[in-house]
This record gives sequence, structure tokens and C-alpha cells, in this order.
Amino acid sequence: MHLAKARAKNRNKEWQFKPKQTIISILNNPFIHLKIQVMGKISKLKALINATEADATKFYERGNSAAGTRLRKALQEIKVLAQEIRQDVTAKKKA
Repeated sequence: MHLAKARAKNRNKEWQFKPKQTIISILNNPFIHLKIQVMGKISKLKALINATEADATKFYERGNSAAGTRLRKALQEIKVLAQEIRQDVTAKKKA
């Protein structure tokens, strides 16, 4: 078996549901907890990016300065959230 396929197969085994495990024990697994957190942050990141589109249009096409302020604020939030996701990924890689 190819080495990469063997690694992928082993990685997938840790995420498979085992009948003897309860939902509580699965959610107490730190890797699954981290995965849930990161996926929630990614969903929030997508929502923030989609929400900024309207303000970007108002600022660049109509010259609305208040929309520019909202856009800068949203971009700062995106930056902070992206940095948190990067830290979570690094923590998972080192674990």
C-alpha cells in the first residue's frame, strides 16, 4: 500500500464512530473539540466575508464613508479570526 494512503487510512480511523463510545466521550476528545471549534470559526469567517461585500460596494461605488468604516472594522475582525484559526491549526499540527 502506498505510504500516503496508509497514513490517510490510519488518520481516518481515529475519527470513526465506535459503538462502545458515547457521545460524551467523543465530545471530550480534544481533537474533536478542536475540530468543532475550528469549523465554527470558519463558518463565522465565511459569514463575515459575505457580510462585508455590501459595505465594500457602498464604499467603492457610491463613496459612502460610513460603509468604509464598517468595512475596515469587519476586515479587522476577519484578521483576528483568521489568526485564531492559524493558531488552532498550529496547535493540532504540534499535537
